[in-house]
Amino acid sequence: MEGVPTPSDNDRIIERLRDKGIEMFGAWPVHVVDGPRTPRPGQGSYRPHEQLPGVTCIGRFESVALHPAPHALMPSSNAIIAWFQNDFSAVFGVDAQARLRAVQWEQFAKDGDW
Repeated sequence: MEGVPTPSDNDRIIERLRDKGIEMFGAWPVHVVDGPRTPRPGQGSYRPHEQLPGVTCIGRFESVALHPAPHALMPSSNAIIAWFQNDFSAVFGVDAQARLRAVQWEQFAKDGDW
C-alpha cells in the first residue's frame, strides 16, 4: 500500500475481515465490530486519512440457544465476531472490551445443535 490509509481503504480491510471469518468458520454469521478510526493528518493530500488499530482478531463464540428446537439434543447459538484492537493479547484487548460487550448477540447469532 502506498501512502497512509483512507476511509475507503479501511472499508475494504473490514470487508476482507468479514470474508476471512466466513473462510475460516463457514456459514455462521460474521459480525465485524468496527474499530475506532483514528484521524491522521495527511501531508499534501486532498483525501482524509485514518488508521484502524493494528491487530485484527476473529473468534467463534457460543452461548445458549436463542430459540431452541424441541428436538435439539445440545442446542446453542453461535456467531463469528471479528474486531480490531491496539495490542496483541491472549484475551480481548482492553481497548476492544467495551465494543465487544456492546455486540447485540440476538441480532447476530445463529442457533445450532451440537
